[in-house]
Amino acid sequence: MFVEQAQKLKSGQGDKDLDAPFVLSDMTHEVFLTMMEFIYTNRVTLSSKTAIDVLATALEYGLDDLKHLCEDYLVSSLDVDNACDRIQAAQTYRLDDLKRKTLEYIEENTKAVLESKGFEEISEETLYCILESDNLMLDEMEVYQAVRRWASVNSAVSSKPISAMGRDSIKLIRLPLLSLEEISILEEENKKDHFLPVRKSKIVSP
Repeated sequence: MFVEQAQKLKSGQGDKDLDAPFVLSDMTHEVFLTMMEFIYTNRVTLSSKTAIDVLATALEYGLDDLKHLCEDYLVSSLDVDNACDRIQAAQTYRLDDLKRKTLEYIEENTKAVLESKGFEEISEETLYCILESDNLMLDEMEVYQAVRRWASVNSAVSSKPISAMGRDSIKLIRLPLLSLEEISILEEENKKDHFLPVRKSKIVSP
C-alpha cells in the first residue's frame, strides 16, 4: 500500500523526472502529517479544520481512497455552520456527489444555513447552485433578504456596487411568489441601490 500511494505522489509531478526527488505543493504541517498517516496506514484522522485541505491534496496527487474518505467525513459532519464551506468545496473541485448531499442538507436547513456567516463567503457560482434548487425550505422574501445580504457583503469586499453583484443569481429569486406588500417593500429598497432589475420603475420578475 505504501509503495502504491508513493507512486501516486510521484505521478503528481506530471512530466518531471520520476527518479528525481519530488516536492510537495504548499500545505500546512497538519495536512502533511494527515496525508502521511494515510499513506502509511491506509487510515486517516480528519477534522473540520483540515478536511477540505486534505481533500484538495488528495485530488492533486490522485489519492482516490483518501478523497473518498474526505468526502465521507465532510458529509457525515455537516452542520449549519460548515454547510456553505462544504458546498463551496464541492463546487470548486467539481465533486457532484458531495455537492448533491450537501445541497440536500441545505434544503432541509435552509433558514439556518442562509443566516450563517459562511453563506456570505460563497462564490456567485455556488450561490447560483443553491438558488437553483426548488426545495429550499424558506419563504421567498427571506431568500431575497439572504441574497441581498450576500450581495452587500461582497460589494464591500470587491469595491463594486451592489447592483453589479449576483446578476444571474438574482434572476432565480421567484418574485411572483411575493405578496403585493412585499413587492412594495422591495421597490422602496430598490430605489436606493437598484439591486433588482427594473423596468418602467417596476421590479420585473425573471
